[in-house]
Amino acid sequence: MSSSLWSSMSAPSFLFQLGSFRAPKERYADLSREPCPTSLAPTLVHPILGKSTAQLLADLVASPTFRSTVHRVFPLSQSRVHPYSRAPSSSLPAAAGTKKSFKDDDLPHKTLIMSILNVTPDSFSDGDAARATETEVALAQVREHVELGADIVDIGGMSTRPFADDITSSEEQARVVPVVQAIRASSSSPNLNETVISIDTFRPSVARAAIEAGADVINDVYGGREPGMLETMADLACPVILMHSRGTPSTMTSLTDYSSADGGLVEGVRREMVQMVEEALAARVRRWNIILDPGFGFAKTGEQNLVLLRSLDKLFSSSEDSDSDSGHGTTLNEYPVLIGLSRKKFLAPDKKVAKERRLETAAAVACAIASGRCEIARVHDTADARDVVAFGDRLLNSKE
Repeated sequence: MSSSLWSSMSAPSFLFQLGSFRAPKERYADLSREPCPTSLAPTLVHPILGKSTAQLLADLVASPTFRSTVHRVFPLSQSRVHPYSRAPSSSLPAAAGTKKSFKDDDLPHKTLIMSILNVTPDSFSDGDAARATETEVALAQVREHVELGADIVDIGGMSTRPFADDITSSEEQARVVPVVQAIRASSSSPNLNETVISIDTFRPSVARAAIEAGADVINDVYGGREPGMLETMADLACPVILMHSRGTPSTMTSLTDYSSADGGLVEGVRREMVQMVEEALAARVRRWNIILDPGFGFAKTGEQNLVLLRSLDKLFSSSEDSDSDSGHGTTLNEYPVLIGLSRKKFLAPDKKVAKERRLETAAAVACAIASGRCEIARVHDTADARDVVAFGDRLLNSKE
């Protein structure tokens, strides 16, 4: 689906139509923001044509003149969406006797860059006391990221590195909200006030304060485990990033045993991510607002991180052949994916200074993009990422 079609579906005059059935948008507010055709159950029978949604789609695809101009999108803000591709779901099969599907194979992949802004004095890689206390210093850093090519700026006010000191929610909020407000109030060039802002927090009160101040996305390293967070996400109805993790910064390094999971690490992480998604959906978090993050460096050993990196397609592929499906039909294949590898220790264990892991970060990000499972790359070094992403996208989009 194109962004223009998305916009038209959000217009006040939008009507949900199926045959002779018509309903005002206000009766189906959620459906009006859901990209078709997954708004409709594939087994739903059209009241006039007498065929299911899946059958009608198969007939459409079988047409010799068919060429899809519809594609998946995920929202970044109230006014911006981003297209992405996935292999067709089994619930939307290709027409019998043809390899055609509803997927638009001509849609080029474009990886978004999420640049990290930690307004903390103690983050593992880029803690800065000045950024944590002086809004103008933080704003200058945001401006630099955007000028270098950042699509999203991720603002964090509390370090989640292993064994990081805890701070109060009020202290975290006091660090991030003024920066969000300053970005939205900025009139400088580039248009900082239009920058997509994500708030890196697992606390519902901080998330709500940041979104109400003008942030667009909640980036939660706990994947909604903190009491009240899923309800807050559902209430705010904004895009959310759910990351796989276990425990807390003080306990996660001891929670790396996946041996009890059938299939080991990849199946174990997949199963826990499926559960994470189902809990979010049960709390009425909008499915189309969910972005997934496998959580590199969180409750995983260095070797496990490497295995996960080379197994991204397996991790996020359809769960039809996997034991990790809960039985509720949840598959990770449908969701856009964020990959956060920047300066992680496992990339170069011998390099004790995180900022020296730039080349390894570049290589790892390129690997993630080449897997086809990286819609957003979360990085510290925006200039490096811009070049890596440009090449990674060219590689992924290359055809004979």
